[in-house]
Amino acid sequence: MQLLKNIKYHNLFYMKKILLTLLILFNSTSGFAFNNIKLLEKIDLHLDADIETVITSAKNYVKDDCNVIYTKQGSYAPTTAYLDFNGNLDNFLVFLRKHKKSLHILCFETKYDFKSIDNEMINTDIYLSFQTCGRKITKIEINTILREKLYGKKPDIVKTWESLFYKFSNKKPEIENYEDEYSSLDGKKYKQINEKIKWKDIKDDIVFFIIKHHSYEERYGTDSYSAKNDIRISIANTKKIAHCYLYNN
Repeated sequence: MQLLKNIKYHNLFYMKKILLTLLILFNSTSGFAFNNIKLLEKIDLHLDADIETVITSAKNYVKDDCNVIYTKQGSYAPTTAYLDFNGNLDNFLVFLRKHKKSLHILCFETKYDFKSIDNEMINTDIYLSFQTCGRKITKIEINTILREKLYGKKPDIVKTWESLFYKFSNKKPEIENYEDEYSSLDGKKYKQINEKIKWKDIKDDIVFFIIKHHSYEERYGTDSYSAKNDIRISIANTKKIAHCYLYNN
């Protein structure tokens, strides 16, 4: 009887050990997957990426100075500087190696190739923004406007981003359809037709969302230049952002 009891406890111990190992592997795999989500394939920009690597990778796509917002030691007021990705970066890289606080870089003039409805690559305007803590990326955000005549109602890049989201989560999007009324110069009132699709989920302090706002003016229809997709995508590690603000500022 005692032998059976010992065997029972022995098996239970190993079952717990196996379950614990599987849990650790699952968590590490999940974290690894989150950190390797690249929103733009040709730019080495992802959560936990090293800022120097990001700048080197992005310099051919950033076409004008970026705003760098940071807080100086002993100050609470943010300071804005300007960074030329294609200029001499030596001084900025020295600054990065010493700066342990959060840093916000906003690049308004950035170009990236997106596939058109005719399967041609179009050099497209995007707004690129990312935050760091110390040397590591904690948040990435991209905004762009894609005209339906050029990219279709559901552009190829949105399909790519949707696929990335579903690797992160199986949560279905929220869809909202609504109309806006506006007055034109001719004194008449017209309608703008809107469809907003939002994919969003939170896992292990990682927030990932995509918002696709498709709109067009009713009087012109979807074949007009007014038909467009206003797209915003973001991924952020909220825990690291909060930790950086609380302990490094």
